[in-house]
Amino acid sequence: MWTNYITDPDTGLNFVYRVFAEGGTVYAATDTGLAISTDGGSSWTNYNDELGSGTAVVRDVFVSGGTIYAATGLG
Repeated sequence: MWTNYITDPDTGLNFVYRVFAEGGTVYAATDTGLAISTDGGSSWTNYNDELGSGTAVVRDVFVSGGTIYAATGLG
């Protein structure tokens, strides 16, 4: 069974392309950047300008060995 969660539309978290979870940390690739939750999804911090890619759109995310890999709209 699925539960749908709608957040504030200004956060961009309603446009999620990929989710990656490791332990209690959840990473979400969104239209407005990379959103990271360290408390299992209760609260989120969105990173976009920090990506340095010239775009806030993140299409995919993967984490390995403490390194975060984010695929943006520009590469």
